[in-house]
Amino acid sequence: MALKRCLMLFLMVLALSLGALSLTACGGDPTPMVIEVEKVVERTVEVEKEVVVVATPTPAAPAGPPIKVGVLYGLSSIAAVYTQGAVKGHNLAVSEINAAGGVLGRPMELAVRETHLSPTVAVRETQSLVLEEEVDFLMGTISSGVAQAVSEFAKENRIIFIDSLAQSSTTTANLGHRYVFRSATDTVISGRAVATVMAERPETKYVTIGPDYAFGHDAVNDFMGKLQELKPEVEVVAELWPPMLNPDFTPFITAILEEKPDAVYASMWGGDQINFIKQAIPFGFFDQTTLVAYNMDLDILKAVGAEMPEGIVAGSGFPWYSLDTPAAQKFTTDYFNATGEQPMIGALQGYTATLVLAAAIEKAGTTETEAVADALEDLTIDTPTGRITIRAFDHQADPMIWVGSSVQSEELPFPILTDLVPVSGSDVILSIAEVEARRAGQ
Repeated sequence: MALKRCLMLFLMVLALSLGALSLTACGGDPTPMVIEVEKVVERTVEVEKEVVVVATPTPAAPAGPPIKVGVLYGLSSIAAVYTQGAVKGHNLAVSEINAAGGVLGRPMELAVRETHLSPTVAVRETQSLVLEEEVDFLMGTISSGVAQAVSEFAKENRIIFIDSLAQSSTTTANLGHRYVFRSATDTVISGRAVATVMAERPETKYVTIGPDYAFGHDAVNDFMGKLQELKPEVEVVAELWPPMLNPDFTPFITAILEEKPDAVYASMWGGDQINFIKQAIPFGFFDQTTLVAYNMDLDILKAVGAEMPEGIVAGSGFPWYSLDTPAAQKFTTDYFNATGEQPMIGALQGYTATLVLAAAIEKAGTTETEAVADALEDLTIDTPTGRITIRAFDHQADPMIWVGSSVQSEELPFPILTDLVPVSGSDVILSIAEVEARRAGQ
């Protein structure tokens, strides 16, 4: 029923939004148009069967100097399926915030820079944002190597950096400091969520494969550590570490199949994940073993499309097609109205990170760095997928994860995850004792 409702929702939104979308398609400004009809908005309230007219002033337009936020992403290559939508999510949040009067009465303004997934480029662009654009805060990144480079810059220069997409648990656990925060899941939350589901299944013989850098190793270790804790008979017979941006996975696919594993845990993402799945199909890979993916959101599901094998087990941070909550439906509709697109996980994460920063500034009552850093600690806000808290100890948020299996949908024109199991981030997040142990080992 949720699928049918969401499909009907999009059809209705499409019909209602053709005018606005045609402007965007022709190069017009995609920002939603607001036409001020009256200086006050009238609403009616029924009191003892009498109708009372209550005048509510429209929000004052934000004024004063803008609050500048530098946004850093790899916007091309394997990252594009996430980051293009992330920027649109940031923009949607800023549009909504400014339409409601801004933050502390001031408008928010974004300055977006390309990192090319390079820590060196990212640091150069960060320096430019801070010194030339004079940004007040930093957000973004998708590569964990980039995130950790920007985080170190933030630490040295005492500027707040909110990691919105990059997920290596090392960034906030082992290398955490006062000025780095994460509004998304990390490899612990995502990996342990999937592990709790796989622990109930019969597979015990695993091969792991992941990109050979911080995220890839953390994602594998965080998943396998939890799975072997829950199911000690699980064994790993081979670990494979292809480079990121690997064009040919054939040698790795054949090496996996030679081991005859029950399951394969893969921590590839973006274009690498898409290429691995597509290249594995001709080998009969999915008839011989179960692929367990770190995550599989709409970005990947739509990209693989009709070729998507059934039965891949994966986590998802935003399976909107199965979420009935008003908040999830509202965000999905608002994003579609603003962009003409269905929201991917990157869009949600960019949107959420912006809301987190705005809420912290409002809570602090100032843009002064130390006050906002204090406000971010233990900050709790509502998001399209539920309430999250930025834990004070390590600055890691605790969003929900849903774990399911891939299937070709009969109701939507792309594959989905089905039989979803919800896992609260607060149930699988690193404990404070675990974070302390990691930091002690640095």
